[in-house]
Amino acid sequence: NHVIAAIIYNKVCEARDKKIEFIYDIQNNINLPLKQFELSEVINNLINNAFEATEKNELDSKFITLRIYNENEVNIIEVRNTFSDEIIKLRDKFFKKGFSTKEEKGHGYGLYTVKKIVESYNGNIQLSVEGKLIVLKILFN
Repeated sequence: NHVIAAIIYNKVCEARDKKIEFIYDIQNNINLPLKQFELSEVINNLINNAFEATEKNELDSKFITLRIYNENEVNIIEVRNTFSDEIIKLRDKFFKKGFSTKEEKGHGYGLYTVKKIVESYNGNIQLSVEGKLIVLKILFN
């Protein structure tokens, strides 16, 4: 997929500049229901937020993983990243319209937009914490 390849290329370069380890694993047999522009919107928002959260953390090891895979006939987009403790306290607000951790105006629509796109295809979003990682999964049956 050219959209995914372009996003990954840009994020690999950004990660290198910011000294963040960026790992990706994209399976070929994935059939996501999203239109190309929606796929770009979803993946860019997820990864941009992961970069922001990772940059703010105080850990020595900073990394982000992107996986797009199929498990038990469910297509999954998964982003994992290290995070700061203060960000995770706000996780119940992540998908609310207008919520942002940034102080400038005009932010707070990325994850809300992701949620609306995913829900329009009867998809599901799962958010969890595993140690020092935040894990966001989008599932399409």
